[in-house]
Amino acid sequence: MTTRVEIKTKEVISAVKGELVKRLNVAAMSWVREAKKEVSEPSPPPPNSKGGWPGKRSGHLRRNITQSDVDVSEMSVQVGTNVEYGKWLEVTQKPFKRPWMSLTNKAMARRIRQIFSRKMK
Repeated sequence: MTTRVEIKTKEVISAVKGELVKRLNVAAMSWVREAKKEVSEPSPPPPNSKGGWPGKRSGHLRRNITQSDVDVSEMSVQVGTNVEYGKWLEVTQKPFKRPWMSLTNKAMARRIRQIFSRKMK
């Protein structure tokens, strides 16, 4: 007795890619939501703790934390901001450094691992 197994490779690859795009979007949306939540706290009169989250003054940075569309050819998505001082806060030297993107990455590491480690349906 023989059993024949037919694998529809194109359909499987298409399904996996589709699922990956969905998960990239979920991960990016979760990252953006976390970053916006953390930079929403009002800034106290003296600057907030060195190396901590930047405090909200006008809300401009918060409003401009976004995600790109998924690049299907690279299977990637970008998150962040185009606000110049957003980058400055991340990479400048002390005493002004407020690495909000790095802090978001750290805060979201477990959640993003969970998103990508779920079984496919």
